[in-house]
Amino acid sequence: MTDESVRAVRRRGQILRPVGLPATPSTPAPTRTGLPVEEEHRAALVLLFALTLPMFGQTFHYLIDVMPAYYLSKAWPALTLALVPIGLSRAKPPLTLPFLVMLTYVLGVTPLVSMMQLGNGLFDAMATTAKSWPLTYYFSLLGLLILAKPKASHVERSLVILGATTFGMMVFLWIVMPASAYQGNNADSKLFMFEFERGYRIYMPMFFGNLFVFWCARQAVSRPGRLWLLGFVAACVIAEVLIYKQRTAIAVTLLLVGWSLSTALPRRLHSLVIFGGAMAAAALVFVLATGMIGEAAKSNLGGSLTIRQNSLALATQFMFGDPIRLLFGVGSITRFSAVTMADVFGDSQFFLADLGWVGIMFEYGLLGVLLIAGCLLGCLHVAWRNAGDGDPMALALRDLILYVSIASIIYSVMFTPGEFATAAALSVYLAGRRQQRASPAPP
Repeated sequence: MTDESVRAVRRRGQILRPVGLPATPSTPAPTRTGLPVEEEHRAALVLLFALTLPMFGQTFHYLIDVMPAYYLSKAWPALTLALVPIGLSRAKPPLTLPFLVMLTYVLGVTPLVSMMQLGNGLFDAMATTAKSWPLTYYFSLLGLLILAKPKASHVERSLVILGATTFGMMVFLWIVMPASAYQGNNADSKLFMFEFERGYRIYMPMFFGNLFVFWCARQAVSRPGRLWLLGFVAACVIAEVLIYKQRTAIAVTLLLVGWSLSTALPRRLHSLVIFGGAMAAAALVFVLATGMIGEAAKSNLGGSLTIRQNSLALATQFMFGDPIRLLFGVGSITRFSAVTMADVFGDSQFFLADLGWVGIMFEYGLLGVLLIAGCLLGCLHVAWRNAGDGDPMALALRDLILYVSIASIIYSVMFTPGEFATAAALSVYLAGRRQQRASPAPP
């Protein structure tokens, strides 16, 4: 074939092939696993995602008992910071602006306030923001999910396995660990604890454990023939009562499990149960807030109630003494600083994490409360909307954010803020995956 004929064929859009070779599409060479290179890389990314989930769930964030994982968890927000622009630009998640405004305030404004109000140096002031950095997981986890592109079934399977493993490890440690491993001072152990009121207990990180309980309850109600999963719910709750012994957390878990089960009741009866539960919860909050609690209950609650009441009195007295403190807060001090909160207030039992939203107001002010509460409620709204199709995992993620919202009355939501940020990111990603699966493929 001459050069002119070759050019003529190319102009007509035809493809030239050497004589004798079939017109078969090229396929990537398989690797040692038998998968194409692209699929092997995808499988590795999915595995990486599953292995990093405990870091996003802040499983080891306070576990000084496991030092390598503890330090890795503290450094995780910095290690995943490069994923934040990916999550922002490619996922385009809802609540982007409220999260960015809140992050600017808690990471930029609050350290300056602590320098003015508490006399922190620049390094100490920036160190106090360490507990706030996991809020970036809302974007960084979405960035990792965008890169790994795991199927919804892979994500759900990973979450269920991690939740079941949480309870399995808790029971296993309860059986094998000797009494000498339990410490009366949380500076020595954050996992194995001993108290005079509650005795020996394991303070297990329960992000995946709670999600597993909520998922089992939702599966049992929404999927025919899966009522046997309620046996897992009962076993997990019993394990929490006997081993975990965190009263408020267990009460909120039971409240949400009861709400899940009530959805199987007739509509009027379901509404009656919801109304009764809301009234009981409101009465409990009123009693705790006003101090109207009997001596017998006080003795059962032990020193934790006294510590909270004392910390609450000191914090409110300090805040309301200055309108600037009330509006912008006073910041915080790390336990490694030369001057600690115990030095400022003259009480070694002063803990902001035990004061719920009052503790957040103390540290971030009314303005910070509005920003943080707005993002938390925004995440709850997004998860509620994503659970509209009745998917059990979507409902469980919504229940988990609702659990954090209710428990925040007692436990500061800024103690482990990565929990609701991670749950919201998972809800957004899984909702997008379900939407892709439901929409017809383009021609």
